Amino acid sequence: MITLNFLTPLKCRKPRLASQIFTNILQNSPPLGIYPAGQRVTYLYFLGRYHFTTNHFYHAQCCLEAAYSQCPNKFIKHRRLIMIHLVSANIILGRFPSKELFSRPETADILAKFLPLVKAIRTGDMILFKKALGPESGNQRWFFEKGILLPLLGRCEMLVWRSLARKVFLLTYHFPLDPNSRKAPTLDVQDMVTAAQYCQKVLEDWKMPIDNIAVAQSGRLHPNTMFNKPLHLTPPPEGPRKLGAQEGLIYGNTMPDYMHIEAIIASLVQQGLIYGFLSHSQGKFAIIGSKQRGGPVRAGFPNIWETLKLKAEQEGKDSEIPGWVQQQRTIGAGGVINLSGARPAGAD
Repeated sequence: MITLNFLTPLKCRKPRLASQIFTNILQNSPPLGIYPAGQRVTYLYFLGRYHFTTNHFYHAQCCLEAAYSQCPNKFIKHRRLIMIHLVSANIILGRFPSKELFSRPETADILAKFLPLVKAIRTGDMILFKKALGPESGNQRWFFEKGILLPLLGRCEMLVWRSLARKVFLLTYHFPLDPNSRKAPTLDVQDMVTAAQYCQKVLEDWKMPIDNIAVAQSGRLHPNTMFNKPLHLTPPPEGPRKLGAQEGLIYGNTMPDYMHIEAIIASLVQQGLIYGFLSHSQGKFAIIGSKQRGGPVRAGFPNIWETLKLKAEQEGKDSEIPGWVQQQRTIGAGGVINLSGARPAGAD
């Protein structure tokens, strides 16, 4: 009966209606471990679906991982259903599928759909990210029908921005010759603007102009980088391609500017995806604690999963998951007693 109550709000796309059910379960239900394995797996699956839909991805990951580990290997169809949302939640949290998962019968064709997305997050390829979740991939309809398209679009984009910032930092930062230098490593915001505008233009089908000399050299570069010309793109003759709202970096054909990128970097700092501070007056993002943390790259761009997991543990999300009773609760003082119908003291 409880499972049916979970299923109804999910089917109606109103998962928040199940909140009262979880409140009653936490107050009155025995530990989940006393129920048969089949009921535990089913309950944890729908509980994980609920937390995924309500954007509590760490809770969703915990529930779905427990459901997957308790589901017998012979139930391939059930393990496949669990794996779809489990992989999605883990990717949003910065955990990517391992090679071991590809050998399992329930995951081979599923993981192939996520590979372009994972590659885009790892490399900071914003163009590949837009295509991986767009109609070009051929998987957009599948992602939408499974209810994971919008969470992946909304949550993974900031992970791609983080990797793009890391890549721009590696390409532009010059490590000091003096190992005792105390100057903080910095990322120029304008360099990020240039990279973002390049990605936006490629999405709009801008092309590199044909250079006969470059073609004759077959892409060879001059040994002195001073003589290498910067890359420039030219708009298509028929005009830039019309992009939908989600197909552009900011919104449709809006070209990213300095204020957009500065706001994105500030958001990355606030979420803990990059470590340092943003100087508005100097137009730079400065990394702090590089010597104590093993270098500017490791200090400024910490591991995503470790950062989000530590944040969840500090907030107590790992100790108690709403809707999942793991230990027997003792009934003591502090309960609420309804006295609305009670007669006055001393009344006959």
